[in-house]
Amino acid sequence: MYRSKWCLPAVLRLVATNLQGMPNLTGLDYIAVAALIRCSPLRSLACRLQNLSVFAFLDDDVLHALNEQSTIRRLSILDMGPESNEVALIPAMDRIISPTTLPALEELIAPLELAYRLLPGRPIRHLSVPSVMEDIAASRLAQAIAATRGPIVSLHLHTFSFETFERTLPAILQATTQLLVLNLDFIEIRNQPTLERLNSSPGLSFFTPLSRLRKLLLRFTLRATLLQEDHHDFLQSFQHACPALEEVVLSSMLRGESVTYARTAVGAGGKWDKVRVMAQNQASFYAAHA
Repeated sequence: MYRSKWCLPAVLRLVATNLQGMPNLTGLDYIAVAALIRCSPLRSLACRLQNLSVFAFLDDDVLHALNEQSTIRRLSILDMGPESNEVALIPAMDRIISPTTLPALEELIAPLELAYRLLPGRPIRHLSVPSVMEDIAASRLAQAIAATRGPIVSLHLHTFSFETFERTLPAILQATTQLLVLNLDFIEIRNQPTLERLNSSPGLSFFTPLSRLRKLLLRFTLRATLLQEDHHDFLQSFQHACPALEEVVLSSMLRGESVTYARTAVGAGGKWDKVRVMAQNQASFYAAHA
């Protein structure tokens, strides 16, 4: 084990050397742990990437790599872990990321502080922020979205509860009126009537700006009776709020269950059909055989 630890930098140098010999490489998934990140092979790549996924602790090397790869169209920064202090990296982000960083970026999956800096001025159409929305964060994100060269057509956000949603999401939805796909994760600490509150007049009013929305995905941490519920009223209400809506997916994250509804025809006479059900035992089966 001791020898393996000291071999890690040598392994990374070997990886970096091999990457230098791949000038036609267009996609890269980079996975690292804290011991490796200091020897990052991302710097000075000979290739011109279009897709980059980084599962690592965000640091200067990763940020410099973004500056060096002007052709990236899809960027995913995930799993930074507890050792990565996003706030502590703000000076580095401000120093390294410039208006010319990633000029071709179209799809972004990134934490809030990085998303703030990469959204303005770029042709981003697909956005996912794996940070939980809070009041100030949501306001800043809405401003950054408004400054994109988008428009944003696909959006994935996390929120704590309906109360948090009520305070934070309206400004973001007002800035993304061209959305075709909206994915909301409700990270709740207890079973709450979030679905029912979304299906109220105040809840539905938040979605009325989304006249082009075609697909809605709602995921709840706890929803014990999801598969036994009748969602007809909910679907009809959202059909009126979002007249172009064609598909709705409702999921319970901890139970691994989901139900998908699709409209047979868009318009007042459209009928909702249940087209897919993922039960808890099925989810366990698929997870075990993935």
